[in-house]
Amino acid sequence: MTADAEGDRAERGAVLLLLVVLGLAYLRDMTGQIDAYESWGPLAFVDLLLVRPVLLALQVVHSLPRFADFRSRHRFTTLTAQAVLTFLPPLFLGAFIGNLSGFLAGSCLLLLRAPWSWIGYGLAVAGTWAVSFHSGVSGLPLAYYVIFSAVAGLWVFGISRLTDVIVGLHRLRRTLVELAVARERLTVISELHGRTAARLAELADSSEAAAALAASHLGRARPAALAIIADTRIALTDARELAGRYRRAPALDPPPMDGPRDVEPRFARMIILSLLVLTILYDMSWILVNRPGPAPVATALVGAVAFFALQLRHSLPVRPRGWVWTLCLQGVLTYASFLVDDLGWIGMAAFFCASLLLLVPPPWSWALFAAATASIAVVLVALGQTALISVLYYPQSVAGFGLAMYGTARFASTAVELRAARTQVARMAQVGERLRLSRDMHDVVGSSLSAMVIKSQLAVELLDDDRAGAERELREVADLARRAAREVTTLSDADSRASLAEELDSARAILTSTGIETDIGPAVPLPPALDHALAMVVREAVTNVLRHSKAQYCRIETVASSGLVWLTVSNDGVAAPRGEGTGLGNLAERLQAVGGRLDVSTRNESFLLTAMVHTAG
Repeated sequence: MTADAEGDRAERGAVLLLLVVLGLAYLRDMTGQIDAYESWGPLAFVDLLLVRPVLLALQVVHSLPRFADFRSRHRFTTLTAQAVLTFLPPLFLGAFIGNLSGFLAGSCLLLLRAPWSWIGYGLAVAGTWAVSFHSGVSGLPLAYYVIFSAVAGLWVFGISRLTDVIVGLHRLRRTLVELAVARERLTVISELHGRTAARLAELADSSEAAAALAASHLGRARPAALAIIADTRIALTDARELAGRYRRAPALDPPPMDGPRDVEPRFARMIILSLLVLTILYDMSWILVNRPGPAPVATALVGAVAFFALQLRHSLPVRPRGWVWTLCLQGVLTYASFLVDDLGWIGMAAFFCASLLLLVPPPWSWALFAAATASIAVVLVALGQTALISVLYYPQSVAGFGLAMYGTARFASTAVELRAARTQVARMAQVGERLRLSRDMHDVVGSSLSAMVIKSQLAVELLDDDRAGAERELREVADLARRAAREVTTLSDADSRASLAEELDSARAILTSTGIETDIGPAVPLPPALDHALAMVVREAVTNVLRHSKAQYCRIETVASSGLVWLTVSNDGVAAPRGEGTGLGNLAERLQAVGGRLDVSTRNESFLLTAMVHTAG
């Protein structure tokens, strides 16, 4: 299977997982809501047949990548509609079980920027408490609903972002393949560069020698000039072949970044940890309501620690050693808990189902998942829970929670892979830039060699009538050869060819390829020395952004006014203040050499670098 096909299959699988989990959560809500109604009337039917399907549709719009453009334009409208439809009907119906309020909490995390996303998440959870209390729910059952809303918000966010992260990961993997091919191509082309540079140096020496012969030994000058023409034509053929290879090479553009911002792995791990803790608290609240007393509570605490440790181990990005034994232990504890607390630890059955999907290779993982889900119905019958509503409600809840936990764990591990892939792309992005510059440069070399052929032919024609003119033309051929040789040599010397405009373009490409939002203004005209100095500032600043921060945004601006030019580079994502490193110290010395200065500052999580140079006086 090709990488593209594998990526497409992974993307379709993530979308299917998202739809199944949302569908199961919707069915769970419908089942619980039907059981909660004390009386049936027109408003109840409107709620079940209109309001709740609309809520599901809104969540699909908020979660699926294909609706990204629509929700970016209308997110406040759809989020407001979701909030109204979530909390308004219970005020009239008096029956609220809080399942779909988790959809609203997750949508706040998906659609809003921090810190507003977490404020919205908190308001959605608080709204669950307020409406539940208005509906007559109090005490630990009230905490039960609130915790469920918080849990649901986290897994809605996790499985929704899983699709985006998988898409981004496979796009980057395709880019890495292209860059690897380009690197191999560049290795071969570098050998041709060496041959071309050596040939140009020989042509420069030969042209100087022929020019000297034109002034003193006419008979020997003509064969020498004809040899230069022949050698130049060979070099021109090689240069044109090399330029043709460059033109045929595919362009290496940064991977498209039309999706949400990159996900920080630490944030993804925080989501999975929060989900584990809240799910365990959710089950413990049931035990505190139905099994009060010191002994059941102590048993519940011991069980909570065991289940948390096992599920955390099973949710690691890499399959842990001895996973077969820990998985078996988790299964034994899960089914043994039913003997102690009946349905108190029903959420841990969802943990066990998620572990099956995370650890067991497919297709056996899905077969075992189906069997474990079906076994819940058997457990219910054995415990005397034979009501149809229970037999339907609990198995679908376990399946939905299990898939949600599996998707959220996959989200966390894939976020780690995505971060590593972006770092690798950032390191290799210079390959594409070197290829682009090589294409342009070899067009110039080809022009120089063409001019050398013409001037050499003119020198041969002038040897009989204008030996001084022939000597002049041959010396100009030597100058052209030396200049072309320098152009070939500078390909491997990035520092000598750096200009501010080129470095700004390169910064935009590299930062965008790593998922950092950029705002980079144009370069201003400067004398060569100042232009080069500021180009080095941009290069070192971008290196610092990539190496020493977890930036999501970077702005580079160049402003000229009253004989001064300011270059500012600002970025977020700075974990802690850092001292001036070797790179920044070198930049300060470079700017001092041209009469400028460098200032750096860190405030909160933002880093600001300012370079100033004088253009007058």
